[in-house]
Amino acid sequence: MTTGYEFFLLLRKPNVPRATILRQWTFQPGDVAKDASVKAMLKYDAAARTATVAIMGLKTPVEGIVEIP
Repeated sequence: MTTGYEFFLLLRKPNVPRATILRQWTFQPGDVAKDASVKAMLKYDAAARTATVAIMGLKTPVEGIVEIP
């Protein structure tokens, strides 16, 4: 059985009970590479206030930069 995937980049601020969704990625089962393990990696650049997200295990891997407010 093949599974679809959802990934969320969240911003959590001190003393705020809920996180803010900065970005969401959704992939259908047909997007997943055969026999692949789907995983994501995050690299945060505090000086630039950006997060680089890479999602692997897809037929077309995804990499994107998100500005952090």
